Amino acid sequence: MKRTIGVQWQPIPVSLCAELCKLRHTPANPAPRAVVYAWCWHMLHQNADISIREVANYAGWSRWKAEQIRRLVVADIQAWKVKPDDSSHHARQNQTRSSHQNESKPDSYESKPDTKPDDSRQAPDDHARVNKELQLKNSTSTKKEKDSSWKLVWEQVKVIYGENVPGAKPEQLVLGKARKKALCSRISEYGAEQVVAVARWIYTSRHERATFVREHGTLDTVFRASKFPQYFEFMVQESSKPQQLPEQTFAKPAPKPKPSIGWNAEQRNALIARARSELQEIKDIFTEDQFEKAVLVEAKRLFSKERARSIL
Repeated sequence: MKRTIGVQWQPIPVSLCAELCKLRHTPANPAPRAVVYAWCWHMLHQNADISIREVANYAGWSRWKAEQIRRLVVADIQAWKVKPDDSSHHARQNQTRSSHQNESKPDSYESKPDTKPDDSRQAPDDHARVNKELQLKNSTSTKKEKDSSWKLVWEQVKVIYGENVPGAKPEQLVLGKARKKALCSRISEYGAEQVVAVARWIYTSRHERATFVREHGTLDTVFRASKFPQYFEFMVQESSKPQQLPEQTFAKPAPKPKPSIGWNAEQRNALIARARSELQEIKDIFTEDQFEKAVLVEAKRLFSKERARSIL
């Protein structure tokens, strides 16, 4: 008869899983299956909403392969969350109840007045009670640490916001339920220092993505689960670039005049459609008129970028 061997598990620290968020793979250099599994588990266990397309883009895999690994991780997380002691606890209660009923019935064949009650069944209950108290104590201490962590991060974010946004009033910033949940999730995934660093990068960097968030986004955009990994990656890339030498003071030659290139109707419609697609995820923070203006500004930026590339 063939024996079935149970699946064995190896724990991975959350800090190491967060390092996986820095990596990006390509179809030419795809990620190993174990790396993608750990990354998916880390993101989904933190209640991050990751799509099949995001898994495929991260791992450099096909959508079919990404769907299979995501489905496996979701199933494993659900199985892991089930408490293994529930069924045994009910069975133990049923066994204890039936034994008490049997003891209450008189034995017509033989009486044993000197028999002592069996107290061995009480040990598992005491053990479970002690474990429950320890878990409650640990969860209470962990909750206190998390509470103090997000409060410190939020105060630092308010300072960064007030120092870099003209006319801002940090004391009027509201930490609603949804914003607090997103902030705590990012802290658990990346750590308090990294969350503060990304917020500082958003409001101080000259990177085009950071500039766009400052002009069109909010703090909800910064803490969003689908956007924060991208901002973190841009910050790491920018910090790893060599610092540029200060410009020399001698006069530069006058730049050559750029030939004027106007866009035709076909280019305009294509760029507006592209801008609308890229801004779709933050549409809910705008009114209808504001969103149309933002789409037009983004389309012009894309056109200027393509025009400069064509001139070079």
